[in-house]
Amino acid sequence: MGTWTDTPGDWLAILSIFAILLAALGWYIRTELAKTRNEFKENGGSTAKDQWTRIEGDLLEVKSMFLQHLINHQRDRRREQLPFVGPERRGPDAEHSE
Repeated sequence: MGTWTDTPGDWLAILSIFAILLAALGWYIRTELAKTRNEFKENGGSTAKDQWTRIEGDLLEVKSMFLQHLINHQRDRRREQLPFVGPERRGPDAEHSE
């Protein structure tokens, strides 16, 4: 062995340093995980969970407005008795006639 590890006290010092570094790393990982975990709890503020809930609510509102808009168009079309003319039902001359 080398001359710097001649006594058991040297090994004890090295193991102590590694234990302290390992404990510090474990503490850091626990605190970062706690911060991340808190981001996914609702607290009525600006956490990721609250923002996701707001986005999801807005999306559902837009979806219901869009569906209501489509329903209104269907009602209007039924009242006017206009047939639906989609792009696949048009003839080859339909592009030139407009």
